[in-house]
Amino acid sequence: MDSAAARNGSPTRRTFLGAVTAASYGRVAGANDRVQIGLIGYGLIGGNHARTFTKQPDVDLAAVCDVYQPRVDAGVAACGPRAKGYRDFRKLLDDKDLQAVIVATPDHWHALQTMLACAAGKDVYV
Repeated sequence: MDSAAARNGSPTRRTFLGAVTAASYGRVAGANDRVQIGLIGYGLIGGNHARTFTKQPDVDLAAVCDVYQPRVDAGVAACGPRAKGYRDFRKLLDDKDLQAVIVATPDHWHALQTMLACAAGKDVYV
């Protein structure tokens, strides 16, 4: 431990890692918990992801987002009646019930949506 850092109250690497570990621990899902996922983009790739992820025993596709309302409707139908539909991905990212998102939009949207999802505290599959 750096004695200068300890004297002036600055965080050390050890205290920083301890804080990160403690903060992360609250996000760990138990063995019986289901992960609530939001799907951003319900086109060809988003539809494929929806079919794949709905087969997972520990996943709920809880939200679908697309700018085109017929795709939102189709995505909600594919993900189940409890899934929420959004036309603005930022509204989906505001949903505190979601732990993760799948980004299945055109390539030029991936970076922005991924960064904003991470900033919202979501895990991301791109």
